[in-house]
Amino acid sequence: MRVELKTSRTNHKSQTAMRRLGLVEEGTFRKWMFNENGTPRDTVWFSVIDDEWPAMKQRLEEMLAR
Repeated sequence: MRVELKTSRTNHKSQTAMRRLGLVEEGTFRKWMFNENGTPRDTVWFSVIDDEWPAMKQRLEEMLAR
């Protein structure tokens, strides 16, 4: 029913890609985990639910056909 993706708050490239694909930004978990260097990491969560999937799939197919 649901697929979720997450990325670092500082990873703007991944966030842009997720939005472009049509995933919905759900929010940020502050200090959710640690980076490899031990500093706290804020994590941005995105998702797509089953009701949204047909439109997202069509969009992906159109993007791939270009």
